[in-house]
Amino acid sequence: SVILMSREMAYGRCPPEDKPWLLSSEKMLDENAEEEESHTKEWLKEQPYPGTLSTFDAKVRWLRSLHRLYEEELEESFYSSSAPEGHIVAAEVLLDKAPDTVWLEVYVASSQLKDLTTDTVDAEKFASNVHTHGRTDYTGARNWDAYKTWLIEQHDKTQQEQKQRQPNTPPSPTTKRIEELAKKEDLTDEDIINVNLDEMNEVNRLKEEIK
Repeated sequence: SVILMSREMAYGRCPPEDKPWLLSSEKMLDENAEEEESHTKEWLKEQPYPGTLSTFDAKVRWLRSLHRLYEEELEESFYSSSAPEGHIVAAEVLLDKAPDTVWLEVYVASSQLKDLTTDTVDAEKFASNVHTHGRTDYTGARNWDAYKTWLIEQHDKTQQEQKQRQPNTPPSPTTKRIEELAKKEDLTDEDIINVNLDEMNEVNRLKEEIK
């Protein structure tokens, strides 16, 4: 049998035509979207984004504030609210404010670096891009062998300098925490939130040395 209903009735009772598998009606989905947008505007007014140039710690505190607002909303609504989770609001803002290009740092174990030969590298592409995508302090020849040798020398030099620096000084609590995190196989969300960007870079560096 065929059931005929008006467009207004279908809007209130049926899912969108392009998503017939959903249980929610098109009207309910629109209402939820409006509620999410309302909460997002309200929360960002109360806890505005600290800015693109703000520190990693400042951004983490902002994210925690959004999470707190989300949890408070759930408690007040007896867990029936359609409010967006804090990390979703943060993600939308960060993507909107993100620069067109970002600098990517790639950490590679020294053993893996030494195994990479010229045969595995596109020589022409490497030569044309190393001055923009490689280490900015590299001024040598634009070929992989020279660049790899220089990277290994820099790595060895850094390790030697660290060994010579205050050998008898007990490690600080921060250094101990970084060393403990570096020994972990997998970091938890709590581990990541509780360190700043410089400390996380040091954790990643130590992980490569351990390998």
